[in-house]
Amino acid sequence: MPLIDAQTARRFAESRIDAWSRHDLDAVLSHYVEDFEFSSPLIVDIAGEPSGHLKGKNAIRAYWAKGLERLSDLHFDLVEMLGGIDQAVLYYRGHRGMAAECFEFDGTGKVIRASANYADAPLAQASLNLPALDPASVSARTSSIYPTEEMRQRMTGHNKQALGDALGLQNCGVNFVRLEPGAMSALRHWHSRQDEFIYVLEGELTLVTENGEQVLGSAVCAGFPAGKPDGHHLINRTDRVAVYLEVGDRLPGDWSHYPDVDLEARATRGGYGFFHKERTPYETVSG
Repeated sequence: MPLIDAQTARRFAESRIDAWSRHDLDAVLSHYVEDFEFSSPLIVDIAGEPSGHLKGKNAIRAYWAKGLERLSDLHFDLVEMLGGIDQAVLYYRGHRGMAAECFEFDGTGKVIRASANYADAPLAQASLNLPALDPASVSARTSSIYPTEEMRQRMTGHNKQALGDALGLQNCGVNFVRLEPGAMSALRHWHSRQDEFIYVLEGELTLVTENGEQVLGSAVCAGFPAGKPDGHHLINRTDRVAVYLEVGDRLPGDWSHYPDVDLEARATRGGYGFFHKERTPYETVSG
C-alpha cells in the first residue's frame, strides 16, 4: 500500500489539469488503466447513464468528449491536493464551482477508480432564474480596457466575471476575479468618489498601498474609501490561482488616479475615458 505523498499528488494534479486545459483527452486518459471506473453526478445528464457510473476508457472518453463540447469556460484552479494510502484527493474551483475528485491508484501509479464531487448539485443550478444566478454561467473577461498595449500586457492573467452586470445592477459593480500566479488586479490607483471593497475567497494575495505591502489570506477583506489618496492594487505572488470578490459603486464623475504611470480615468455611466495626467485624452476611449 504505497503512500501518495503531497509532492507526488501535486505533480499528478498539475499534469492532469494541464491536459484538461489543452482539451487533450489522450493526455488525460494516460493517467488511468484501461478498465478504470469513474462516477460523477454529471454522467446521468451527459452520458444518459442513470447509475452515474462508467467503466473503461472508451465509455469515459466518449462522456468526457461530449462534456467538452458543452463547455466554453473550462478551467481548474487548484486549491489543494491531498495524499493518502493508494489514494489522493484533488480539491479545486472549476467551471461548476468548488469540487473534489478522489483517485485510487494501483501499484504502478495509474488510476483504477475515480469520482467527482461538487459543492452544489450541478443539475440543480441549471434551473436558476433571475434574480438568482450561478456565477459559473457568466463569461469571464480576460482583456483589459487600459488605453495602451503596454498597460494591457501588464494585466495578463487577470480574469473577471462581472456578476453585477449580469444581474442588472445599476448603482454598484460586483466582480468575481481570478488572478493567475504573477498577475495583478489593476495598475495601482485610488478613486476620488467611489468606494471599493474586496474579499479574498481562495489563495493568497499581496496588497500594495502607499504604506507598503501585506499578505491577505482567504476570508480576509480590505476597503478603500473614496477620496483617500492611497494608491493600491493586489498581486498574486504565489504559485496558485487566487480568487476574490470585488465590489464598488458607480458614481459618475469619479476620477481614478494612478500614481505609478501617466494615467487618469474618468468614470461615467457609459464606461471610462482615459487621460494623461495633464488631462489631455488618450486616443483610445474605452467603455
